[in-house]
Amino acid sequence: MSKEFKEPIYPEDPSKNTEVVIIPREEIQYFVMESIRNSEMQILATMDLKEELQKPLSKEYHELVRQKLNNGVKFYKLGFGSKDDFEAMKLRLDISLPNYVFLHSLDVEKYRRMILVDKKHLFFGQGLVFCTTTNTELIASFTTYFENVNPIP
Repeated sequence: MSKEFKEPIYPEDPSKNTEVVIIPREEIQYFVMESIRNSEMQILATMDLKEELQKPLSKEYHELVRQKLNNGVKFYKLGFGSKDDFEAMKLRLDISLPNYVFLHSLDVEKYRRMILVDKKHLFFGQGLVFCTTTNTELIASFTTYFENVNPIP
C-alpha cells in the first residue's frame, strides 16, 4: 500500500522569515558538514542521483558520513533518478552498514533537496536558494515528505 505524497511546506519568502537562514551556495557544504559533525542520532537526506554522479560531493563530506556511521549514527538517504544511476551511486558510495539505508525513487518530480540532522536541524533548497532552520513545523513537514515519497523497497 503506497502512502499519499505530501509536498513539504516552504516559507513564502525565506529572506523575510526570521526562523529561516539563507546560506550562500558556496558555504552550504560547510554548514551541512558542521551539523553532521555534531549529529548523534540520525540523518535523513535526499539526492538527485544524476546531479551527484556528475558533480559529486567532496571526499571530506563522504569521509565524515562514514565516520558518523561508524559511530552509530543512522543515515537514511533517498536517491531520485534512474535505476542505472541508483546502481552506479551504490557502487560509488560502497557503504554496507546496518545503520545506513539507501532508498531509491524513480519519481524525480517529487525530488526536494533536503538534509535533516537529528530531527532538529533542517537544510533545504528552495529554488536556487539554500536555507537552514530549526523551526519545528518546517522540520515536521519535511519529515512527512521524506516518509511519504514511496521509495522502491
